[in-house]
Amino acid sequence: MKWTASGQVAELLVDWDNGRATLWPHDQSGQSWEAPQAAQAHMTLGDDEVGHADFEATWYNCSAASTYILEPTRLAFSGYLGQTAQLNWDASYQLTEGAQDRIQAALDLSTQGTNPTSGLSLELTLNGQLTRGANCFTQSFQPQSGSFTLTSQVGSENMVFQLQVTNVQWNPDGRPIRVDLNGYVDHNNQRAVSFSGYLDEEDLNGTDPCPGEDVTLTFRDGSVSLEAWLQDQGACRP
Repeated sequence: MKWTASGQVAELLVDWDNGRATLWPHDQSGQSWEAPQAAQAHMTLGDDEVGHADFEATWYNCSAASTYILEPTRLAFSGYLGQTAQLNWDASYQLTEGAQDRIQAALDLSTQGTNPTSGLSLELTLNGQLTRGANCFTQSFQPQSGSFTLTSQVGSENMVFQLQVTNVQWNPDGRPIRVDLNGYVDHNNQRAVSFSGYLDEEDLNGTDPCPGEDVTLTFRDGSVSLEAWLQDQGACRP
């Protein structure tokens, strides 16, 4: 595809299969769709490369039906866009099934050629039990533990938020009744606050008007419960 931009010829070239044959996985209604296992896009403006993207996918192979289904077990998407100033990205998704099933997802965004440079990173891991139906499609995923990390940077300023969930308890109806957690927030490579404890059933189902009585926040100058901190911030009443 070609067009004119800023007096120059812009060209976008998309390789739908990038050397690997496409598949025809079907959705839950039985409709089949052509889907790539790999794809690539390349963009130029005049004689300059201003964009590039790579995509890879692995689709679930349903052995019971001897066919692929339209549900990915792996996705990867990376590339950049821009000429003098660039936005770079790298995103991924991975499902690993076994004695304990695991979902992992990550996203990295960053700039170069900007003043200041900046970046954002997200990482998510969920461990639990995945249930598939007779058609092989996912019916449910019940997390048992996991982690989430957010990292941001703008120039010399940086921040890290990390949350670890070490255990999740469920009632017979499939609702969580307790979540054990811990984590921290760092600002400019110094610990701003850490936290640990658990959320009970009332916290999780929203019946507690001010949750977090069993979660302790530890600041540089002392500790307080999440409940008391929320009350102090005016987020809820005692």
